[in-house]
Amino acid sequence: MQEDRVRWNKRYMKNNYSSEPSQIILDYFHLAKVGKALDIGAGTGRNSLFLSQQGFEVDSVDISELALERIEKNNPKIKTFHADLDDFELEENSYELIININFLLRRLYKPIIKALKKDGILIFQTFLDSPHLENTTRTVHKAFYLKSNELLKAFGEFQILFYEEKGILDPVPDQRNLASLVALK
Repeated sequence: MQEDRVRWNKRYMKNNYSSEPSQIILDYFHLAKVGKALDIGAGTGRNSLFLSQQGFEVDSVDISELALERIEKNNPKIKTFHADLDDFELEENSYELIININFLLRRLYKPIIKALKKDGILIFQTFLDSPHLENTTRTVHKAFYLKSNELLKAFGEFQILFYEEKGILDPVPDQRNLASLVALK
């Protein structure tokens, strides 16, 4: 945990991350009943802040206390959890909406399923492995990239409302491919 915390704190000190919510959140958040929402790997909270403005009671979890401090400064109503997600436990049957953007920890698939209430919405978007990764200048840790159709398999018991794998057939140099899923429990 300590190594990850230090690495992410350094990244958040150096970079100005976008304050705009992810497009997939803008497109699909309205499918969830307004209530409790969980932002997994929240970072500086662009999606948490947006959901709070829409009336959701938001829980944001991240390993970086610097990122969480920014969330708290921008909206003290958001409940933040400074935690290593390798050890973080999700409360069962608690959320109308769970979002997981640009983060992958496969051990959370089953806890996410349990934490989402019946008729809850899952919005999951993160980086996708592809043969084109070897041609990028980025440092690639393939363990943090989804395999093709992985989200469909992991959340197959849900009703899939939207699914897309972007960038595999039309790769953009030095840009990562994305897999996106919106599903109803």
